[in-house]
Amino acid sequence: MKTKKQCDWSLATIDYLKTLTSETLAKRAAVVLLISAGLCNKDIKDMTGMSERAIRYLRHTIEDSEATKELFKIKPGSGRKAKTHNIEEEVFRELDRKDYDTYAKVLAMLKEKFNVTGSPTLAARIVKRWKERKAM
Repeated sequence: MKTKKQCDWSLATIDYLKTLTSETLAKRAAVVLLISAGLCNKDIKDMTGMSERAIRYLRHTIEDSEATKELFKIKPGSGRKAKTHNIEEEVFRELDRKDYDTYAKVLAMLKEKFNVTGSPTLAARIVKRWKERKAM
């Protein structure tokens, strides 16, 4: 059974580990230690904030000696694909052709030519990647 002090200790450990690595890997390390200490999934969830599904996956991974070496790798492709994933090169060519001096104009071009809607943040990310590619 977990105590308030154990929960505080776990969160403090995760906060420290986040200074050394990503939040995901910090939580995984804490979960592995708590699993090794014999805690149940629910207690680990309460102590780390990680989902029970992720904890079950880690528990299964620990039991499989072949997969254990992959435990602290973040696999590429995690997360959602960008809205412009398949059309990014075309978007960059269009940005090369014309002067889109505001994010609103970039968004209008995305909607008109590629039927992609988004926020000014999307436009900013696209312009940033475009500028980085031009600087190479």
